[in-house]
Amino acid sequence: MKKLRIAGNGIKIVGLALLLIILFTTIFYLLFRNSNNLIEEMIVNKIQYNASKEIDEALIKLNTEKKKATIISGVETNENIIALTFDGLTDRETMKEIFKLMNDSSSKATFFVPGIEAAEDSDTVKLITENHQKFGNYTLSASKEILSDSHEEQIEDLCRTNVILKTILGIKPTLLKCNTTNYNDTILESAYASNLNQVVAANEYLNYQSFTSYEMTNNYIKNLKKGSIVTIKLDGVLDENEYSEASQPQPPAIDKTSTDTGIQSEVLIEEQKLLQVIGWVLKALNENKVKTIYVDELGLASMANGQPQNQFSTTQASAFIGTAIVKSSSTLISDNGSKIETEPIDYPDFQTMIEANDGKKADVVDHLYTSERGVVFTFRGLSNDLVLEKVLDQLDMMGDVKATFFVTADEIEKYPERVSKIIERGHDVGNGGVTQDSRLQSLTTEEICKEIYKCDLLLKRIGIETNNYMPGYGYSEGNIREAVSAINEGDKEFNLITYSVSMVRNSFAGMNSQEILESCLPVHVYKSLKRGDIAYFRMDSTVFGENDDMIPQLVDQLAAKYVFNGYVAVCIESTEDESIYETIQIPLDFKILPLTQMINTYENADSGQLGLYAIQEPSDEVETDKVSQEIATKMIYSDYIGNPSVSGSNLKGFTDTTGIDISGKVDTDGKNVVFLTFDDWGGDPVVMSILDVLEKHQVEASFFIIAKNVDVDQEQLPEDEQISPNPNLLREMALRGHDIGSHNYFHMEIDIDDDSNEKEALQTELVKSNQALSRIVGDVTKDDLFFRPPTLAVSKAGLQTVFECGFQKSISGDFSVHDYDCTSPEEVYNTLVYGNGTYNIEAGSIAVLHINDQSGFTAEGLDLFLTENEQKPENERYTFAKLSDYLSNK
Repeated sequence: MKKLRIAGNGIKIVGLALLLIILFTTIFYLLFRNSNNLIEEMIVNKIQYNASKEIDEALIKLNTEKKKATIISGVETNENIIALTFDGLTDRETMKEIFKLMNDSSSKATFFVPGIEAAEDSDTVKLITENHQKFGNYTLSASKEILSDSHEEQIEDLCRTNVILKTILGIKPTLLKCNTTNYNDTILESAYASNLNQVVAANEYLNYQSFTSYEMTNNYIKNLKKGSIVTIKLDGVLDENEYSEASQPQPPAIDKTSTDTGIQSEVLIEEQKLLQVIGWVLKALNENKVKTIYVDELGLASMANGQPQNQFSTTQASAFIGTAIVKSSSTLISDNGSKIETEPIDYPDFQTMIEANDGKKADVVDHLYTSERGVVFTFRGLSNDLVLEKVLDQLDMMGDVKATFFVTADEIEKYPERVSKIIERGHDVGNGGVTQDSRLQSLTTEEICKEIYKCDLLLKRIGIETNNYMPGYGYSEGNIREAVSAINEGDKEFNLITYSVSMVRNSFAGMNSQEILESCLPVHVYKSLKRGDIAYFRMDSTVFGENDDMIPQLVDQLAAKYVFNGYVAVCIESTEDESIYETIQIPLDFKILPLTQMINTYENADSGQLGLYAIQEPSDEVETDKVSQEIATKMIYSDYIGNPSVSGSNLKGFTDTTGIDISGKVDTDGKNVVFLTFDDWGGDPVVMSILDVLEKHQVEASFFIIAKNVDVDQEQLPEDEQISPNPNLLREMALRGHDIGSHNYFHMEIDIDDDSNEKEALQTELVKSNQALSRIVGDVTKDDLFFRPPTLAVSKAGLQTVFECGFQKSISGDFSVHDYDCTSPEEVYNTLVYGNGTYNIEAGSIAVLHINDQSGFTAEGLDLFLTENEQKPENERYTFAKLSDYLSNK
């Protein structure tokens, strides 16, 4: 009986064990069926390859652009070339042997690396760049199922792999290859959104089983089509779609006589077979004089040889509208300088398009209206290869910096390897037309249209789609603007790009880089480049003679002094009669971004997405005689918040000041609330530092702006009064949730006499101030029409005029910090904490600070004050609000 019971228990135990195995197997399947998600999380997060930011940006790009990556496949060419690629990774020692074979044969290849394997063995991956080979994204796990995944799943996969490879190799991949022979639209859209602008589709696949003798390999290479992409899989076997007649697995007879790889045993392990096949392939390529190139050079190589890539031929006729087609020849220049006639270019009927355009002119983009904290560096002129190489190296040394290079049709034809170099480093490429010098300004409208079209066509043939056209030297005169407008009558619209600042001018000859910066961007005027600015460098200029280091030096110093950092003025000595200032640098942390990203990303205020925004129609909420004088006079008593120092006899024009506010405070119903307000205007460094401190402490404030500084319509001003406005900085304030109020247009004081001429001048300025502000932030701020009198000086006639024009509140305040005269951050802090010698901050106080360029200590002093306040007991702590929280009429 005991034995029987034991056997019964044993059956139960075995049954339970089987049940547990089935249960765990089911759970394991459910967890890992989608791209090994848990394993990926363990590997990716363990090594801290965080791709959240990249994934979010890619999803936004997917939804806003919906573009597809270009497929690189084999090309038609007369040149004896192939592109060699390797898929996957094998063990480190085998990889070392592969690179030795490639170095010995001077071969080039592109290695497509799975993200998970890269994260597991980063040292092996580093061998790729250490041996001067290129690499690309092979998805996280080289899963064949990725094509059936959703956009979101694909983007997460691709972005994670990008981050892993960028972290390990220091360079962001730009090429994608999936473990498939075909691509669908979903993966192409996901690739483009993930900044993988080109995907590779091989013509031929090989692996360790492909050849059993060198003779077989040599025959394969002899019959290989020129311009093919040959992929060698480093692990696994070929599937049915990857077989070609030459690469079919053969019977396992071994070439016992071959010593090409030093392997002679009859039975070889998989890695040895792989090395043998690679050795045979590289030897056969050399013996047949077949040159290996990187896969992203295929289009350029075919162009240099006078042959267009077949894969792009379908776009030539469809990109533009045209009725009658005009034919013209295109000539390529070979490396030895001889001309090669190529197929004719089919031009649209530009004359018809010009007539339909009716003389309209395209806008000139010399600055971008963007909330993105970035600027654009643009370059032209590829004739000096040494300067180009040094510029590219300098950009690499500056970290995550991407520039925009405008290339001409002639340069694409003459210097394909240089264009390839730019693309390889991850930079943007734009349309540079054909004619670079001043002759461009004398060409007819039709001739300019043809130049834009020709360059665009050649760019498409090498896989580049761009809407950005920069004429030679940034010209916009002559017929250029009309030509761009006319060509936009077709299916494709171009942006006419020039620049905000040119860093290479004839007048700079003989100067060093520091002298050029001081001449071009004097710090008493330019505290930094403004977000959205476009800086232009001409690399082929003769201004600097044989000094090939000048352009990269200018790139380095401009970035260091005016992009990553900026200038502010600080008071070093202040007396009753005079204040003395010196200029110092503070961090700014702007980015250098490609033009395509800057100009094709649109702001979404609801989601917090940064990018281009639309200029609004000016508001008519403020206009002359909006409110009657009778109502305006009453508003002085109800809607003017004054200042203790401006009262009694200082209130010009009043015979009785009874009932007019002189407290300068807001009624906060007993709450310990203080209002931080800022006046005037300054550059990005000082204003951004203040905005960042406010954001750090989660404080919203109220800003009163001298509106001329943000007015995008400077042409209506006299020429000597025109400035370079900075509307993007105002946009930043509004997007961060702060109040935007008027400090008048030119900072005109409102303590005017009761004089019709003075009143008319003030009306004009008040209306213009609100129009300028509303055009930039009218879509993101509440329409609280707040005004602050410049210098806080007022008069009865002035206040009447303010209210007559439609402003709802005129707000001075009770506590002036005089931060622009403070000689240290501690002085700003002490004034806020202990008072200004006359008044102290109290509940309801309106503190008046400044954002002018002389307020260089304001941000740091404010940070000290807010930090100290947060450390107080709750019942002693101030809370902070913006004025609209308590004073809004809406």
